[in-house]
Amino acid sequence: MKKYLEKEKAIDTLARLYERIKREEHDQEAANGVWRAMEAIAALGDAWIPASERLPKKPKENPLYDNKPLEIYLVSVKNTDCVIRAFWNGASFTDGWDKLDVLAWMPLPEPYKEEKE
Repeated sequence: MKKYLEKEKAIDTLARLYERIKREEHDQEAANGVWRAMEAIAALGDAWIPASERLPKKPKENPLYDNKPLEIYLVSVKNTDCVIRAFWNGASFTDGWDKLDVLAWMPLPEPYKEEKE
């Protein structure tokens, strides 16, 4: 069994539980607790995903790269101690020159946005 549930699956499970608790008129405090747990999971940053367990979905054509199907991820590469940015083409990760032996990957975080006054 996997050590983790995918974030989307965890949120879906909690959403179904929330609806059931609400529908069956159980304790409103319990329903609120489930709702807060859903929000907390949704707010979590993406976690590292072992490449041995799952690879990214096939990328769509990207206009930034001459419509080639490429997406960028953060990766941890075998025999290194650093995190790098890599392209995923649907078959392998590459740094733009060589194919990479990726141990784990994660989507890029959302860009920083300044608060508007």
